[in-house]
This record gives sequence, structure tokens and C-alpha cells, in this order.
Amino acid sequence: MILFPGRLNDAGSGAIRAASRALGSPRLDGCVIYASGHPRPMRLSAMHLTDIREVTYSYSNGDGEPYSLSAAAIYAELARPLAE
Repeated sequence: MILFPGRLNDAGSGAIRAASRALGSPRLDGCVIYASGHPRPMRLSAMHLTDIREVTYSYSNGDGEPYSLSAAAIYAELARPLAE
């Protein structure tokens, strides 16, 4: 099964929920996410929780940076210790 979540907004999460309903299972191993850009943390978490192991995206964080479309700053923030 191939999911086409569209933009990096709620459409991806909606596609994951719809696929789970259609397959009658929260496990989506074997499914592929196609996205416009590098997955943001919330989408990546949903992918891990549903066993989606493959994602294809059009642009990397580096490619999206000049257009404010990079998730790199979010990942850097999440990597910091909680005390900071």
C-alpha cells in the first residue's frame, strides 16, 4: 500500500489513520509514506508507532532551509537535554 499524505500538515496523519482503518489494523508495516519534505517529529513518531519503515520525500532539510521548510531546528531542539 502506498500513502500519499500531501503537504506536511495534518494530511499525513489523516492518511495514516485512514490506512489503519482501511486495513483494520494499527500496524502499517509494508506501507510507504510519500511526502513533500523531510518528516517532522510528529509524523516520524506516528510512522514508528504504526511500523511504517519507508518514507520518500522530495527535499531534504538542507534543500528546504532557504524556504523555511526545514525540520532541522525542531530536531535540534528535541536533542537538547530537558534541563536547558
